[in-house]
Amino acid sequence: MSYRLLLTALALVTFLGAPGAAAQSSPFAVEVIEYIPGTAPAAYQNPTAALGKTHEFTPAWPEFDTPAYVVTPFNATYSEDDLVAIGDGGRLVLRLGRPALVSEGFALGIHAGVGLIDDNWPSGVISGPATPYTSFRSADVRVSADGQTWFSLGTNLVFELPTNWYAQGVTLPGAQETAGTVEADFTKSFVGSLSDFDSTDWPEMLSILDGSAGGTWLDLTGLPVTGIQFIEFSVTGDDGLMYLDAVVAVPEPAIVLPLLVSLALLRRRGR
Repeated sequence: MSYRLLLTALALVTFLGAPGAAAQSSPFAVEVIEYIPGTAPAAYQNPTAALGKTHEFTPAWPEFDTPAYVVTPFNATYSEDDLVAIGDGGRLVLRLGRPALVSEGFALGIHAGVGLIDDNWPSGVISGPATPYTSFRSADVRVSADGQTWFSLGTNLVFELPTNWYAQGVTLPGAQETAGTVEADFTKSFVGSLSDFDSTDWPEMLSILDGSAGGTWLDLTGLPVTGIQFIEFSVTGDDGLMYLDAVVAVPEPAIVLPLLVSLALLRRRGR
């Protein structure tokens, strides 16, 4: 092995083995910068609930003989460990593990624990307008590349689109106790609207989601930076209350890929 190849390999090993490397490469929120609960319910004032990926199952409640169910648009997460609330006068600032690409447009996904009414429970049928059974979620949103300079994405933004954990293998979306077969892509933006799900059944909804995990995606087009790593949610009296489960980005390419390419090129040259 050449000296340059050895150095590159060592750099790759060092990166992969560095403390916190996995978190820093995560497209999800990895750190709470600030949390002011405002008038949020006391039971939902744990801001770390918004870090990482949405949980796969809702909690089981043995005392009510209720098992854990897969998270789908008809079975939203609701645990105090899954959701953090932001009430009137409240603020939550999160840092993403990897920046969201501004060039991708709709590159910042918000999962707010929204669930839709199932008109033929547990089969997942919407017979008319798609309607959330969860409370109204709304907030003002700002984003930043460095945590210093902030850009508004809008005030009183509404978060009404549900989360779906599996793209395949779920047949009873209202009450499935077993895991699906193919995980939905949480980093694939979904640019649909709630009305897209009007008068649909479960297979049609999966087709609309097209392999994505759903959620409400925010448009970063036109921001004067290349990537966004910080996001702020704030709530005023007009918003009422915001619940947050997870934030995810269409991420910038990780450093691992260039290192692997360098290894491959150096290996070819060293033959």
